[in-house]
Amino acid sequence: MFWNNNKILVTHNGGFHSDDIFACATLQLYLEKIGEDYEVVRTRDEDMISKGDFVFDVGGIFDEDKNRFDHHQKGGAGMRENAVPYAAFGLVWKKFGEEVSGSFEVAKEIDRKLAQPVDANDNGVDVYTSKIEGVSPITFQDIVGLYYPTEDAGDVAYDRVFTELVLLAKRILQKTILKTNRQSEVNLYMKNLYEHSSDKRFLVVEKQYGRYAVTVGVLDLPEVLYVVYPSSKSKSEWNIVATRKSIESMESKKPFPESWAGLSGSDLQKVSGVLTAKFCHNGRFLCVSENMEDAIGLANLALKG
Repeated sequence: MFWNNNKILVTHNGGFHSDDIFACATLQLYLEKIGEDYEVVRTRDEDMISKGDFVFDVGGIFDEDKNRFDHHQKGGAGMRENAVPYAAFGLVWKKFGEEVSGSFEVAKEIDRKLAQPVDANDNGVDVYTSKIEGVSPITFQDIVGLYYPTEDAGDVAYDRVFTELVLLAKRILQKTILKTNRQSEVNLYMKNLYEHSSDKRFLVVEKQYGRYAVTVGVLDLPEVLYVVYPSSKSKSEWNIVATRKSIESMESKKPFPESWAGLSGSDLQKVSGVLTAKFCHNGRFLCVSENMEDAIGLANLALKG
């Protein structure tokens, strides 16, 4: 029944969820990295399950030494220190994540921001509370639901869509690994910049890392209120961003002055007194000027304001 010397990845047939999709994607990336061929089998046949080299989200066993990664058995498959229970993705990632990502720290971060939300969702655990009634973020499981075949579709249709979604999950994992590695590099750069800065309330970055990267890079540096950095859109522009209170919050520690909000060009120049000031976002978290010196000037004015 089985195929040459290929490694056999077994999960359940029929309906699927984010955890088995990402578990399958992780195992495929792992096997591709070590040069092994593989086949994916979706079944609940116990004999076929017993012959699998890697079995996830089915089989009623968690034993990572034997590459069995189910969490549906009585008592589940354990939980993290923060009480987020493991599902198939987290169990597979816990064993193979460091090998796939190339770093223990990167694997740990991907567990935090990707595997834990997926696992929590699959186990029926809420990890966020909506601040606006009736409005909530779209989860990967919501996207998975959009792909579901019609109710009367057979296993072939489900298998086809599962394969399609695993390819998407692999791309997401690969992009997340690249971005997380890059963010780790930025974090080290920002901490070094902070340690050598005379005024730790704002940092001047001379590399084009981008707004998200530099703001995340100072999240654990509470003294930093603003970051000045070159625009990635134009060589003639410099940005100033007001840092966020936390990774979960969009609220700035110290927003730019209310009188600047939504102004651009001469209107902003008149109010701020900075000749090359170009724009201040209505949300008061981003300003733009034409050079580094005036960007620093805007940061200093914002500190006083």
